[in-house]
Amino acid sequence: MTIELVAATAPMTIEPVAARHTRRLMAVMQADVVGYSRMMSRSEDETHARFAGHARELIDPTIKKYGGRLVRSMGDGLLVEFVSAVDAVRCALDIQRGLAARQPNKPDRMQLRIGINTGDVLVDQHDIYGNNVNIAARLEALALPGTVCVSQGIYDQMRAQPDFFFAYRGARRVKNIPYPVHVYEVANERIRVTLLAWLVAQGGQIGGRGQLWGDGNRLDRRSADISRAASGCCADQYDRRVAV
Repeated sequence: MTIELVAATAPMTIEPVAARHTRRLMAVMQADVVGYSRMMSRSEDETHARFAGHARELIDPTIKKYGGRLVRSMGDGLLVEFVSAVDAVRCALDIQRGLAARQPNKPDRMQLRIGINTGDVLVDQHDIYGNNVNIAARLEALALPGTVCVSQGIYDQMRAQPDFFFAYRGARRVKNIPYPVHVYEVANERIRVTLLAWLVAQGGQIGGRGQLWGDGNRLDRRSADISRAASGCCADQYDRRVAV
């Protein structure tokens, strides 16, 4: 009987698959043109040319100045990443000031809403993803035309900076985020806050007979503090108000 010897083979090894993405801590800025669809319906060529001009002459150079990286452009909006939260906010405020200065007397001027968040983000070769990117988009949607809204994380990093002013805009429930998002408007100058806006941000309600309620306590409309709030002269007291 013939016995055949079979050479032993090495055990098969499985090569690990390289990760297609990484995680990185960054500040994320989302910007969107206000009323872009309406302007495009009036004149596609003019609207595209106007935004392209602003992007070429103002937005792109400002992003580069503050070390940002343009992740993608959506035609009427931008997604930009920054290493520094402070640089992201400075860039956004410079862009808003520059847009206002470039078109001071135009009745249909082009304006941006801007939202900024910071946190851990999924990054691949072409894009960035994750909850922290989504929150930046929700902040942008909550911003008024020509303003910048930031998250609690941005506020916490920058609240001690003397050249920034903040107005608390409340804890908002937003789409696809399972917890309330604390929203702050930021500017380089004091932000005027109306009495109604301040009450809404603090969770207050307007009750019957014109009574004002906030945090479970009755607010006397005749009180000095409420009068100052209503007249908009309470910037130091309310602009830097911390969410609780």
